[in-house]
Amino acid sequence: MEINTAIEMEMARVIVDVPSKDTDRPFDYLIPAHLRPWIEVGSRVGVPFGHRTLQGFVVSVHPRPEMETAKMKAIQEVLDVMPPLSSELIRLGEWMRDRYACRHITALQSMLPTALKGKAERYVSLGETESETRGADDLLALLPESEWEAQILAYVGSKGEVSLQQLTRLIRIMRVTLNH
Repeated sequence: MEINTAIEMEMARVIVDVPSKDTDRPFDYLIPAHLRPWIEVGSRVGVPFGHRTLQGFVVSVHPRPEMETAKMKAIQEVLDVMPPLSSELIRLGEWMRDRYACRHITALQSMLPTALKGKAERYVSLGETESETRGADDLLALLPESEWEAQILAYVGSKGEVSLQQLTRLIRIMRVTLNH
């Protein structure tokens, strides 16, 4: 018997980062099971929108509706470990939108901490032990549970540090390659 995991999925309403009158409303996205523990109201997420991936804010989370969700797209990634906006700030953003006739995304972005507004790049590197950095070969013997994890560790070890954006792309490519 095959179990359809889509039945267990929840959906999120997301305000996307497109300051346009035509997109000033929430869009529905499925929450994949592996992201569910990390997504709540106020989370910043990466979502497919047209032919690109955009940042957005989760403004509500609901059980998956009974309607057909085959065409509904899923959230691709969570951008922060902790949601940068509380549910109270999300409600304040709605009030600001109505009161000041601004776009919802503009109201939400105005409440973001300064550190999240910048275009700072995040980097990933292998940690250091007490007095030495382990080589990629040492880590491969200790950590990986799969071949693709070993390849990722080897790649990061060989580069010293890798941008999080570049590493995310690499992981996506590896998943697609290994699934085909």
